[in-house]
Amino acid sequence: MMRLEDRFHLVQEDDAAWICERLRWHKLMPLAASLSDPRQPKCAMLNAAFHEMLIENLAQEQHYFNQVKAVFALFENKGIRFTPYKGPFWGGQIYPQYSWRHIGDIDLIMSVDGARAAAAILKKQGYRLEVLGETVEDDLRTRGELTCHPDPAMKHLVPVQLHWELMPAPRFLKRHYIIPDDFAADSTAAEWKSIRFSLPTPEARLLYHVLHATCQHQFNRFVLIMEMALFIRKHPGLDWNRLFDLAKARQCLAPLHYGLSFVSAFCDIPAQACEIIRMTKPKLLTRLVAAWLTPRATLHLTARRGRTRRKLFRVAMSW
Repeated sequence: MMRLEDRFHLVQEDDAAWICERLRWHKLMPLAASLSDPRQPKCAMLNAAFHEMLIENLAQEQHYFNQVKAVFALFENKGIRFTPYKGPFWGGQIYPQYSWRHIGDIDLIMSVDGARAAAAILKKQGYRLEVLGETVEDDLRTRGELTCHPDPAMKHLVPVQLHWELMPAPRFLKRHYIIPDDFAADSTAAEWKSIRFSLPTPEARLLYHVLHATCQHQFNRFVLIMEMALFIRKHPGLDWNRLFDLAKARQCLAPLHYGLSFVSAFCDIPAQACEIIRMTKPKLLTRLVAAWLTPRATLHLTARRGRTRRKLFRVAMSW
């Protein structure tokens, strides 16, 4: 799959259930289904699973598009300024089509005042605010994001995440490894379907992918490694020096080291990326703690399996 090749004809019927479970857990089932060549004979279970996923994801993409149009119109009518990121807005820079990707939340960057107003609008529309403090104002003051969940009766809709801070370091640290200004610097205009948006530089996006994989999720799903690998392959003109300088300025060279190292464990990466891995070698204590989580171990992770390894890795990313 790292080469975007269909090799699922090699899967035996006895192994198909396990393969499907792993693809779903790692959020790679849409990619696998899209890569599947109908001219290649496969076992019945895989054929059925892939066919079901293709139909489901194509329908979900349309629901997602309709929801995005509705939410964006609500915010724009009230003069709320925001920038979408991740999802289809970045997925087009990685996958041939957005339907090849697992469809998740709607992520928006805005000011804290904008988030306050946006949350009030969504609440009136039937969304439920995920409040972790005593009140919404507590979360607006102390956190960097607010998740608005659609009511269960609002079928086919996904949560809307309002962000006014980006990518915190491991949760017990009071700093952020990347800031909204990094997304705004030298951004370009882009479009998904009929929706226009601002696209950060490839270097800022790759650093975000690295931090998302290492600091936030500790490689709990293989799609995080897959997307970094596909991103690097699709951006041969990436300015590696600029990426290194940005990571150094944001004090996140250790996460960059491990993000690129985990990708390199599964596929070839450019010589400049290998040089960054060499230049950013963490101190001994970081290496000792982070070593509990290996690239191969990520393939077998579940909600329970590997939890201690991931916690240790998260601690190592803060040093």
